[in-house]
Amino acid sequence: MDRRFFLTFLLCSFLWIFFWEVHWKKDKDSQIKEWLRGHSLFQYRHLFEDVQTLEELSLSVLSRLEEVVNEQKHWREIAEANIQLLRDFAFQEWLCSQNLEHYYNTLKTLGCMNLDDLSQFDNTQQLSLAAWGYYYEDYIRLSTGIKILQKSRGSRDQDYEIRLVHSLAERRLNEKWSVAGALIFGCTVALCFLIRDLMFYVIGGITVSIIAFVFTIKFLCELAARVVSFLQNEDPGRRGDRSIYDYVRGNYLDPRSCKVSWDWKEPQEVGQTMSFRVQLFYKNGQPFPAHRPVGLRVNITHIELALDIPVTQEVLQEPESNVVKVAFTVRKAGRYEVAVKLGGLNVAYSPYYKIFQPGTVVPSKTKIAYHFSTLVLTNGQQHTLQIEPRDEYGNPTSNSTSLTDEANYSVHVHSLGTVDDENLEDYYSKSVSLNKPQCQVLLRLTLKKTGCFRARISYKDQPLSNGEFDIIVLSENEKICVEKNVSTPGISIYFEAYLYSSGNYASSSWQLPASSLLAPQRRPSMGEEEDEHDSPVEGQPEKVKKPKKVYCYISPKQLSVKEFYLKIIPWRLFTFRVCPGTKFTYHGPILFTSI
Repeated sequence: MDRRFFLTFLLCSFLWIFFWEVHWKKDKDSQIKEWLRGHSLFQYRHLFEDVQTLEELSLSVLSRLEEVVNEQKHWREIAEANIQLLRDFAFQEWLCSQNLEHYYNTLKTLGCMNLDDLSQFDNTQQLSLAAWGYYYEDYIRLSTGIKILQKSRGSRDQDYEIRLVHSLAERRLNEKWSVAGALIFGCTVALCFLIRDLMFYVIGGITVSIIAFVFTIKFLCELAARVVSFLQNEDPGRRGDRSIYDYVRGNYLDPRSCKVSWDWKEPQEVGQTMSFRVQLFYKNGQPFPAHRPVGLRVNITHIELALDIPVTQEVLQEPESNVVKVAFTVRKAGRYEVAVKLGGLNVAYSPYYKIFQPGTVVPSKTKIAYHFSTLVLTNGQQHTLQIEPRDEYGNPTSNSTSLTDEANYSVHVHSLGTVDDENLEDYYSKSVSLNKPQCQVLLRLTLKKTGCFRARISYKDQPLSNGEFDIIVLSENEKICVEKNVSTPGISIYFEAYLYSSGNYASSSWQLPASSLLAPQRRPSMGEEEDEHDSPVEGQPEKVKKPKKVYCYISPKQLSVKEFYLKIIPWRLFTFRVCPGTKFTYHGPILFTSI
């Protein structure tokens, strides 16, 4: 039995020594490789195979690389890195010799990289910062050591630092493993095999100790968390009614213990009343009565528009009565942030993010972009209308799959003065496409007949909000003539017409003779003469009782209606500014026009 104990002891001690030897060698080898890679020297790794530690490497790196590194710039970089490494090891060994090795990281953060920096570290405030959290004896040793370094600054040279590095290298070699550790490990395992019950006692004791330690730490952390949460969330006016027993038991409302459940599944469309439920719980998991004042705050905000949504809260009378129902309605599509807070702290995983999609296309909200009341086209040339589909609340509906369906959009075109049911499908063509990035539907329209027409664009047989307008189709020659007449400066272009009524601007209409439509006439510009003979109140002429012959003058910016007394004296009846908002209404072949 003694022989078995002795053999077990030797084997376990040897395994202990072997394990720590391998671990130490692997750790030091990784440090050497890392330093060589960091300075682009890994290709010379074979020159340092006999080097065991980084300290030994710092003492021999220059002598071994002197013959293989020929580039001067690289050699200077290696020399500087080696000096820095030597001075750092000397700094560590000096601190260890003063029993101040635990100051190494603190001093490095304060800017002390070597012994020269430490010798200049004489500020009282800096010393106090370095010694903060340590014993006063350490502070005395540090200040005394700094004074010694200051006095020996002249006699301290590189050989002194090299001796410190040699001492550090020898000490690191002796710290591979400890004899005491090997003896303790070998004796423990040998005794466990010798006395089998002892093995169970040792293993059981270690296991129980670890479990007890873990549960103790968990209990202390939980207790501290409950105390902090209680102090943060409990109403100060009611805190006096609570005892330490209440928050040790978790008998207080805890925001992180509450739950949020949603009454819908994503995605949802705008315009519907949505709701979710907030379940309130004590810290110990028991339901918290929601009828008590809890300070529940719900903020729902549109992220892009920074728009706040009003909400309503209702306490549900369920068995536990700990549920608050929150309802709201959104009308703008997009991403929303839902923040649920109790006493200023977020509930569960708040804030939440929800996305609401636009609804279906509503024709009365859908518009044609850049719309004009009168569209002037050229026979046979294609024109593109940009339609912006919108839902009931004005949201772009680019997500609707029906937008790409050509059958949803229809165009009805008929000649002015004819029956509305007549559709000239043979004289025009259309095509529909989707511009999803711009949330638009592109309607390409081509008319193949000259004349005046009225068009109506519908979505599923429902007209768009501004989908009814007039179209004037010109031939190529007529287009050139119109552009020339409008753009010619200094000459007044006019058309003869008959004014039927002048009671007000909205209902005024005049008849254009057929001859005037084909050949516009020119009269020399008489701007000064016109201004002298204008009516005193412009826009309020005398009431016309019977059709009167008038003249319509066109310029790039305005349309004027005048008459001439004695055929030479002009009298201005109306003046209209021509802009995209000016609306012209045409009455067909009888050639009436009103503005």
